[in-house]
Amino acid sequence: MPADDSACYDSLRGFPYYYSIISDLIMSKKLIGLFVFLLSTTFTPVLFAAEKVTLYSSHEAAAIQPLLERFTKDTGIQVDLVNGTEEQLIQRLKTEKGDAAADIFLGADVVQLQRAEKTDLLQSVTSEALKAVPPSYRDSAGYWYGLSMFVRPIFYPKSDIDPFEFYGYEQMAKPEWKGRICVSSSDNPYNQSLVASMITSRGKEATQKWLTTFVGNLARPPQGDDRDQLIAISTGVCDIALANTYLYGQMSASEDEAERQAVDDLGMLWANQPGRGVHANFRGAGVNVHAPHRANAIKL
Repeated sequence: MPADDSACYDSLRGFPYYYSIISDLIMSKKLIGLFVFLLSTTFTPVLFAAEKVTLYSSHEAAAIQPLLERFTKDTGIQVDLVNGTEEQLIQRLKTEKGDAAADIFLGADVVQLQRAEKTDLLQSVTSEALKAVPPSYRDSAGYWYGLSMFVRPIFYPKSDIDPFEFYGYEQMAKPEWKGRICVSSSDNPYNQSLVASMITSRGKEATQKWLTTFVGNLARPPQGDDRDQLIAISTGVCDIALANTYLYGQMSASEDEAERQAVDDLGMLWANQPGRGVHANFRGAGVNVHAPHRANAIKL
């Protein structure tokens, strides 16, 4: 308060009625100012911050972006998509907290989801929509939920290979396939899941023996992703390869003519039909234990 105003204000102390009115007015202005300040510095950012959700994913951005855009259109919640390898994203989940942390982890397969759960990176959540996911495709305690299923068949050139020559993964270790197989690297999560399923069904010793012989039948060192293996068949590098079905679908519908031609003559063998069946897997998601926007994460 200016010096003159202060003196005037003090002179009113001898008139209690007017002094009280002036005091109330001054206090009201102070409270209004404080209220405006709090609104501008505290509540507004919180309201805006609540209308977003951060998704960590190793999946191709182009494949899921349309779904995320539809979610934003329907809810008004902006989705911040962060891409990286499975290992990179899990390491970030371990270290990041606060508003910068991820809200959702989209895992490439069930092995990655279980890994995130067992290292305490996910929290249990549920909703009416999530309850609709069949129990066999979600964690029993609600730490993760399956979103889409795919299988890992054996691909071969229809013009050169008779699928009745072999019926399953075990036959890929036979001598007649030496130098004829292509596969991606061992750190590929889909290869790891396939091996894990074989250990479950056949045991560690039998699976180790199969792996040793299988590697000896490779046409080249493990390299690239599943798309590279399908291209390798079409260019004559190898005769058979392992790949996920969705890659075949993407290449069949690709705008790139070379990709469409690469899979035009390929057949898919749904392995091990007389026994345990073709290896199936699914992508899924879980909510980060430190999710700053938990409610929005559950909606997504």
